[in-house]
Amino acid sequence: MSDIRIEGLSNFRSLAGLPGADGRRIDGHVILRSDRLNRLTDADWTQLRALGLRTVCDLRGADERERHPNRYPDDGGVDELWLEVKNDLRGNPMYLRMFAEDPTPAGAERVMQQIYRSFPAAFTTQLPQLFALLHEERVPVLIHCAAGKDRTGFVVALLLHALGVPEAVIVEDYLRSTPPDPHPRAAEMMREFEQLFGFAIDAATLRPLLDVRTSYLTAAFDELDARYGSIGEYLRRHGGLDHAQRRRLQDRWLR
Repeated sequence: MSDIRIEGLSNFRSLAGLPGADGRRIDGHVILRSDRLNRLTDADWTQLRALGLRTVCDLRGADERERHPNRYPDDGGVDELWLEVKNDLRGNPMYLRMFAEDPTPAGAERVMQQIYRSFPAAFTTQLPQLFALLHEERVPVLIHCAAGKDRTGFVVALLLHALGVPEAVIVEDYLRSTPPDPHPRAAEMMREFEQLFGFAIDAATLRPLLDVRTSYLTAAFDELDARYGSIGEYLRRHGGLDHAQRRRLQDRWLR
């Protein structure tokens, strides 16, 4: 796995080198992941271009994009694929109601698990376009949402599964998005939370919203198993990936 420092991103990494099917590894910077791109500098874009970046896949909602628009280089050169997923506190009033009824750390954790259980249904229409990036070789692709941990974490987990990456390694990569504790922007985030949602929370209650936890990703995997029988069947039905197509992806992007 490659550790690359991009100054304007707090949760960036390449998945190059992760182990995949048949003892092979992801060949090069095919899949990149990060938080939102509004703070990128010219030097950052020089680094991203050195990685060969071709496509940015933005999973945020329209309101998030308007509030924090991505900063692209003036001369372009990068394609953008917008796959809106409105499946968070801002995008789904059900979660906000759940949280308002129990604004505690335990309540926040339950909301996060419910959000993850809803991811399989929320992503069904986006998956064919996402996998088309690999089929059509419109890569490297940088996949991001706001913090680069939840929506991005789930979608990257699916891509890695399709490439035969072991589940333990998928979880390990997901947990690399754990933010520092205490979070340096916790006070600012609590103020923003109250402005956005109309009720206050403390730092302990904010923490489950900022975290990545194995129980969150497990909730999504359990939902996939319960509803579809397996992640592989979900990818076949909604990602257009049968066994032969998965093998083709693995043979192309693993070495």
